[in-house]
Amino acid sequence: MKILNTLTNAYVTKFSSGTILALLAISGLLILVPVATPAFASNASLPSISVTNNNPALGGGATATTFSVTVSNPGSNVYTITGVSVVAPSGWSVGGASCPAGSFLPVCSFTSSGLTASVSSFSVGTAAGIPPGLTDTFTFTATAPAGTYPFNSIFTTKIQDASAVNFYNGPSFTIQVIDPTTGNPVITVTPAASSGNTATAYTAGTAAYTVTAVVTPHQAGLTIVWTDVVTGGTTAYPSSFSAASSVTDSTGTATVTYQPNEHAGASAVIHATIGTSSLTNTAAAIVTSAGAPSSVTVTAGGSSTKTDYIVASATPTWTSPTPVLSATIASAGITGALTDAFGNTVSSGISAQTCTILSFGGLFQSGVTSTTTDNVAAASCTTAGAITSDEAYFQGLTFGTTTYVQVSMSGKYGAGLTSFTATGNSQTLSTSSMDTAAATPAVTCAACTGLTVSAGTAAGVVSTITLTYTLTVNQLGVPITFQAVNTTNPYTGSFVGGMGPSTHIDFANVTVNSVENSGATAAIATATFTIDHTLSHAVKFQALFANPCTVVTASCAVPSSTHVIGPGTATSVYTTGPGAISKLSVNTYFTSPAGTLTTNTVAGQNVYLNVILVDYWGNPVTLASGGQLQIALAVSPSSTGIFSASSVYIKQGQVDTLGSFGTITFAVSSSAALGAATISATGFYSGSSTLTIVSPNPTITVTTPAGTVGHIVYSKFSGVGFSGSSAASAGYLAGSVTISSVTYSIDGATAVTASGTTAWTAVPTMANGLHTIVFTVKDSNGNTASNSTKVLVDTTAPTITNPTTLAYGAGTAIVFTVVDSEGDLASVSATVNGTALAASQVTITSGTNNPGASVTYSVSVTGLAATTGHYGIALTAKDTAGNSATGTTVVVSVTVAFAQSLVISGTPTSSVVGGYTGVSATYSNQWSSSQNVIVFAVWKNSAGQTVYISAGSATLATGASQAFFLPEVGLASGTYTVNLSVWTTTNLPVSSQTTLTVTV
Repeated sequence: MKILNTLTNAYVTKFSSGTILALLAISGLLILVPVATPAFASNASLPSISVTNNNPALGGGATATTFSVTVSNPGSNVYTITGVSVVAPSGWSVGGASCPAGSFLPVCSFTSSGLTASVSSFSVGTAAGIPPGLTDTFTFTATAPAGTYPFNSIFTTKIQDASAVNFYNGPSFTIQVIDPTTGNPVITVTPAASSGNTATAYTAGTAAYTVTAVVTPHQAGLTIVWTDVVTGGTTAYPSSFSAASSVTDSTGTATVTYQPNEHAGASAVIHATIGTSSLTNTAAAIVTSAGAPSSVTVTAGGSSTKTDYIVASATPTWTSPTPVLSATIASAGITGALTDAFGNTVSSGISAQTCTILSFGGLFQSGVTSTTTDNVAAASCTTAGAITSDEAYFQGLTFGTTTYVQVSMSGKYGAGLTSFTATGNSQTLSTSSMDTAAATPAVTCAACTGLTVSAGTAAGVVSTITLTYTLTVNQLGVPITFQAVNTTNPYTGSFVGGMGPSTHIDFANVTVNSVENSGATAAIATATFTIDHTLSHAVKFQALFANPCTVVTASCAVPSSTHVIGPGTATSVYTTGPGAISKLSVNTYFTSPAGTLTTNTVAGQNVYLNVILVDYWGNPVTLASGGQLQIALAVSPSSTGIFSASSVYIKQGQVDTLGSFGTITFAVSSSAALGAATISATGFYSGSSTLTIVSPNPTITVTTPAGTVGHIVYSKFSGVGFSGSSAASAGYLAGSVTISSVTYSIDGATAVTASGTTAWTAVPTMANGLHTIVFTVKDSNGNTASNSTKVLVDTTAPTITNPTTLAYGAGTAIVFTVVDSEGDLASVSATVNGTALAASQVTITSGTNNPGASVTYSVSVTGLAATTGHYGIALTAKDTAGNSATGTTVVVSVTVAFAQSLVISGTPTSSVVGGYTGVSATYSNQWSSSQNVIVFAVWKNSAGQTVYISAGSATLATGASQAFFLPEVGLASGTYTVNLSVWTTTNLPVSSQTTLTVTV
């Protein structure tokens, strides 16, 4: 309908329903798209109900049958299923019911016409019953009536869920009734034509069987369920039915195609069962035998896996070409077995057999005349369907060389003397290590003096050791792993290009391949190792290599594992010695230069000095020659203190001033400023150190408890346990100044002595509220230090006041009041009908924490379902001290306002359908009854004038959703504002107005 753009008809306020429907019928523009089915009660979906045994049942009214009924509550539902009533159809007689122990619905009752399974005690919102996503099973006994067999009886159900006490209509289920004289089905197995099979014998690879089951008396429409039990089969070629079940025809016959297991020796017994009843029968066992030959399974070196590692070596006996040491498999080490398409061995029915073994990349002993094949005469076929090589096999000695062999067999098969030719390849044959011993690696070291290795001769240069391993055979490419085993821990040396360093007790390692050793008969592998430059650190070396194996033998206990040859004997231990003199090291001490090192002191105290000759790495080095080394001492700033001697020396044959000049002291000025001072030593070599002047005061630390929020310690107990540590200033020699006491004061009160000094504890008692506790430490020199901590004692849980208003409109927040006497509320949460709400639905809307003062908070609960109903809400409040309180459950009612009972699902969009531009929106009916509605789209131009109205109508059941497309026709190109609203056909508004922008 188009509205002219005039001042007198700029918009329309109301249309009668008859006028609207007539206009819609004329325009033909109404497009209605149903998108959802009505919901049932408060759950989204009905449960599913099925009979899991004794379906079909015998009719005639003479036999009572026990049925098992399984009820499944969909996981998408909100509420538990609290009751299920089953109503039997006319003619049936229910005689009993049982809810097993542990059932979700433990109470069963029945009458002659039906039964009910329910929870022990029902209340709205109860958690009892079948939870969403789970199932429950109960049984009932019933007698079926007579009739024209077979016939179906439909049982109806009523369902109750935890949202309300009323039952509503549930799904139905069907039980088939059959002739009471029906017996077990008779099974017939028919082999495929000209397959050579029988009903009890199957040849692998031939056609499948046809299996029939006949029911007497004949009844059409009975379901026959097919299963089989297979023994001795394999999952590689499993048995199968063309269908899990089939239906009888008018002669009572059901048919299925059966494919037996293809593994020779498999025995299969077929079962046919009428539905889920006890009427069943079995056929005679079908045994599978091997089929026609089609392939050869080849084993080389005792294995048929993907790779076999040749670990033996030998030299061929031929004379030309010149024989060389090779990897070898001894004679009779290669075999072939004739198989069918499924890997079954074929060893009978073979005649006129010939066998051939071919090598690809290797040589057999006869390879002197044929470099690629070993032709074995027909007489050499070992037995029917089998061959064994009678010659040794050789391939390249280089580690990792790979080849394979091929076995071919041909001949006649079966009574019909059918010709066959079959081939098969061996696994990959890989040359492995041929060394038979694990020798100790040789070591060369230019920087070594005996077993002492120089730390390095220049700045940053570390000495190296060269390792060599010599194999017992001249085999190239063998991966040799060198390992460095540290005898001091840690050890930072590492292999060049390898793994390391060996920081703890692990091995540093590197793997290198053997290469030709010029002029020698055996190959070698070499590696370079950089030593740990720390004085006296020590290391030794060993080498190993591996032979992978695939067959269990005495030397290789686990198939496909790494068979380790070695590590043999390790080398001697190599120890790091000092390198060349590089600099002077200036050390300071609390007492004599042989006493305790320090880099800290306090003003007015003496320290001792020792100047040491060291290499680049800091290792002490003896002054070997050159006479006496003169050294000048200085300090910066000069006001820090005075040396006992500023000109000192180191004698030849000594490493330091202590052994040459004697004791040197440095008197720190009593007025020395806190901070760093640099002590320098200068001569032919130079060096310096830093001495830090520190405070004489001790330190004190509170270890537990730690502050949690805002550096405040929160406690739910009046007695608060503290522990911590204290220490004298680092500027004193350990033990020369001791801790005299640790005390604490609460809120400025008289100090109390804690238990302990360097490690101390205290358990002060404080009333509810915020307190300041100060811990003070004092040392034997009278120096003190303090640590201040805030503590909030809160022994009372928050109090919760439920709202007094219990009726709300949909979408309205429900407000609770929480009071915390110490103003330290940490979190709030809520449950609705026993289910936890998301954190975003429970928020503190007013009240700010104020530790130590009572604070009143408002807590808002939002996000309840926009449907009319009752909700049991329980609020929980926790404070930072750890106190928690849960209020009593308050039941509130939520009512959807009629004027807003149709709500938009998702977001309306502008779309184009069939060439028409329009608005798409989906509305859901939240009212308690069905509604006849009209959806209006009022189109306005940029001046705010109404220029078009489109509409669509529908009938929406409670909880149902409907999609609408509301197009425009004839509007000029441009941008329009569209207002969406919904009215009943009796001219009552039932939605809020929604606005969106549409470009035509």
